Amino acid sequence: MRDARFEIRGNAAGHMTTTQKQIYFMFIITAAFAGIYCIHFESYLPAVSALFGILFPVQLLLWRLTYGRKLKDYLFGLSLMIALMILKHYWEYSDLLFYLISIILAAVLHYRTFTAVTASALGIETLREFSFQTERPEEILFRYTLYFVAGSLTGFLLREEKRLKDEFKRELDDLKYGIHQVEKEPVALLSDSGTISRKVDASLALDESLQKLLQLIHGIFKPDTSLIWQYLPQKQQLRVRESCGNLPELKTDAAINMGDGPIGWTAVNQKFYFQQEREEEIPVMHYRKNHEVRSLLAVPIMDGERLEGVISLDSSHLKYFAPDAVSALESFAAQVSETIRMARLAKEREERAFEFQAFYHASKELSSVIDFEEIVQRLNLLCGEIIKSDFTAVAVVQSDPAKYTVYEWAEDSETPSVYADLENDGSIWISWFLQSMEEPLIISESQLQLQEMPVLRQDERFVDLATYLAVPMRHQQAVIGALLLGSRQKDAFSSHQARILSILGNQAAVSLENSSIITKMEQLAITDGLTTLFNHRYFQEAFDREIERASRLKENLSLLLIDIDHFKGFNDSFGHPAGDFILKNLALLLKKSARKIDILARYGGEEFAALLPGIDAKNARKTAERWRKAIQRASFKRENKSFAVTISVGFATFPSDAENKTDLIERADRALYDAKENGRNQVRHSSDSEGSRSRLFG
Repeated sequence: MRDARFEIRGNAAGHMTTTQKQIYFMFIITAAFAGIYCIHFESYLPAVSALFGILFPVQLLLWRLTYGRKLKDYLFGLSLMIALMILKHYWEYSDLLFYLISIILAAVLHYRTFTAVTASALGIETLREFSFQTERPEEILFRYTLYFVAGSLTGFLLREEKRLKDEFKRELDDLKYGIHQVEKEPVALLSDSGTISRKVDASLALDESLQKLLQLIHGIFKPDTSLIWQYLPQKQQLRVRESCGNLPELKTDAAINMGDGPIGWTAVNQKFYFQQEREEEIPVMHYRKNHEVRSLLAVPIMDGERLEGVISLDSSHLKYFAPDAVSALESFAAQVSETIRMARLAKEREERAFEFQAFYHASKELSSVIDFEEIVQRLNLLCGEIIKSDFTAVAVVQSDPAKYTVYEWAEDSETPSVYADLENDGSIWISWFLQSMEEPLIISESQLQLQEMPVLRQDERFVDLATYLAVPMRHQQAVIGALLLGSRQKDAFSSHQARILSILGNQAAVSLENSSIITKMEQLAITDGLTTLFNHRYFQEAFDREIERASRLKENLSLLLIDIDHFKGFNDSFGHPAGDFILKNLALLLKKSARKIDILARYGGEEFAALLPGIDAKNARKTAERWRKAIQRASFKRENKSFAVTISVGFATFPSDAENKTDLIERADRALYDAKENGRNQVRHSSDSEGSRSRLFG
């Protein structure tokens, strides 16, 4: 079998691809621009202007046709630089545009490409000025040094902001949209009389589920084409079962032999394939001619040791997928595998069709919501509709595996009693079950009494329950929770009911894990990565809500602006890692000292902000002083060194000091400025700072 990672089929000798032709023309245009600049072009200004007016749009069009190739990026960037060098001879404000373009190029080009463009432009301009001697070499060197530094710093910040915020926000919105698009259908009520529906068309149900999953995957990753390949063991082939995206270019009844190309290699080796760095086209076999693939991600769909198929995503752009796309797609592959396994089970047990129909609809009920508490509530309702019981409880392992939370529903109760932060040490029966059992368990009250353990928690009160059914909730081979049903009747539960509830529990586990992922993504979108406080964007949104609430309820709202004293000097003396250590630990101190309703944020650099709802100026001063003294007394120890830190605080209160958000920030900022100007390590109120100079803030 051939290893697809090293198999590249090139074009026949002597023939150029479309992309190569585009690069060839771009090189000619760039060389023409450089040649014009190196001559005495001032004498031919109208002709030069006309030539640039014609060729530069062509250059721009050629660049945008296959954006992402480094050589094309370099040629376009150099062309733009030459145009600016010519412009500076006729426009006195061209230097400002020169530095602005540096920021834009650094933001869109790869760093090495940007460096190469800068070096080439410097060389061309130095060559011309050496010939005509219209500018001193040190002036040229200074201008390009400033250009490179400005572009590099700004480009780095923009790329990081885009990667850590926009990507998370976009994927979060797409995920929410995809989940809510899942069709909602009512759960079939299973009465004691045993009224059931007819046989489920398992194949149709599977196609529908896979198509919805693939649409969700396609909406999140946004490739050219998303495919689910089904493994046919009899033919040793993979064929397309579900598809989304660029379908006209896809071959009809596309099929691949095991081991052929990247898709076949993924199936044979049962490992992911991820390629998006090479300039050459990736060899794929499921497209018609003239379709280029430069980024390809494929992961196997596995059910234990059994191969079910492959999920593949492809794009015509280089470096299209994020670095964490592999793990994300593997999670979806696990969900696809689970869906296939459930459909096969339904087909094998046609006599149980009504239970699996109930599970199918129940899974939609669970996947249609993303709120954790609502999923647990929906799970209780579904259990009640499938199996009659007198008591229901759901135990869920928390993010800290040493703790778990219990949700209890007594008979006919709609609202659960919640008990959080219970010790998961095996001393409680459900804790022992979470740690020890991987299969459903039916147990009587007398058997539980022999174990001499509380069932769910200490000091519990269960009355007249004779039988319990416990079902583990598993996600990717890990038990993340358990369902517990109780009945007053002896032998109330059957092994068949236990199997059905196990399926429902596992689906609920997937929904709960998805909810946890979404919660984490939401938290990442609003949290500062270093200090774990809220970020500036979320703080501004919360500020708007709180000031509207305070105005409506006629309450006080105090704003504290906090600045670490001499922080720049600290960074210069001890380095940025030590500065980050101070920021992180100071934020922890503030969080420990604040109330739950207080809103703390890293406002920028070494500056923090706090909103104190319901706090007037007098109590705001007390709070600020308490925080200031706590930080002054604290000892920040790192690498056998102890650091003393002080803060300056300025504050203002709504509505006594200002009647809107903008004025409140300005008054608090003025107070902070005054605190720093008058010796630092102190708290100042806006009324203490009348007449002080304000600085821009926010």
